[in-house]
Amino acid sequence: MTELLFALIPLLLIGYTVFRLVRRGLEMKQLAERGVKTTARIVNRQQFATATGTRRNDRYLIYEYADERGVTHRHRSHVVSRDWLAAAEGDSIPIVYLPDKPSISAPHDVVENASKALKR
Repeated sequence: MTELLFALIPLLLIGYTVFRLVRRGLEMKQLAERGVKTTARIVNRQQFATATGTRRNDRYLIYEYADERGVTHRHRSHVVSRDWLAAAEGDSIPIVYLPDKPSISAPHDVVENASKALKR
């Protein structure tokens, strides 16, 4: 029984990871096709340390924005080092969100890159 459990847990983790990647890919496609542009305000920058205390390359911007109805949303987006280093709390950044699901968003340049990749 424990052997089955040890085999099942990694499979579930892999399956969940694949599910999240596919879902985010579909969201990017929707954002590129019918997203609404707006401006967000950076409220936090995150960079995580490894168990040994060294910095990883995973960097996130957390931003807030208001949708067309004035409802405020918060999102955390993985960004490249250049964008993370250039950003500061309180800065404004252009983003794109889905009008029918305004909690789904991404920085404008990330959506542009996804759109270019889809056209290839």
